[in-house]
Amino acid sequence: MYDYKKMKAEMFEGDNTSKYSKLYTIVVATCIKKGTFTIGEVLNEVCGDSWEVMCCIEFMEKLGFLREIHSLGNMTQDRRFVLLN
Repeated sequence: MYDYKKMKAEMFEGDNTSKYSKLYTIVVATCIKKGTFTIGEVLNEVCGDSWEVMCCIEFMEKLGFLREIHSLGNMTQDRRFVLLN
């Protein structure tokens, strides 16, 4: 089961920092390319754990880099975000 707090604590352990740095780069590139993006769109760009992608996006939102905006779907992969300046 996805647990943001537990995954966030693991983000900065050992080699995980470089993995999340790569995810951050993909999230930003996806947002720049599309203007807004869904978690599902980022998952299409990344080969890896979907929970890690969700954690990275949530962490970026909490830091103020992203803002969640209204989405049409109600599934996690439908959550829509925009990159803040």
